[in-house]
Amino acid sequence: MSSARQYTCLLLERIEEGDYDKDQVIMACTKYMSEDDVHDMMDYNEMLEDDPFGSPFCQVTKELHDERVREHANEVQDAQNDEVRK
Repeated sequence: MSSARQYTCLLLERIEEGDYDKDQVIMACTKYMSEDDVHDMMDYNEMLEDDPFGSPFCQVTKELHDERVREHANEVQDAQNDEVRK
């Protein structure tokens, strides 16, 4: 495997081999990417021919945002609990 796009190739190979479900990878990518990254990707791939959003948050984006906020709050709480235990 060449060093160019090493992890991209690895991920695509694992999807093709059935190690990862495509939907799982899509969700992981969109959760990881910023809103601007998702917008750029959609624009680049011509997925925004009729951009339906008048507001910055669609329902899926809001749900992902809320999930990230909850995850962060849990991480902060875990870190605080670890400090108390020390």
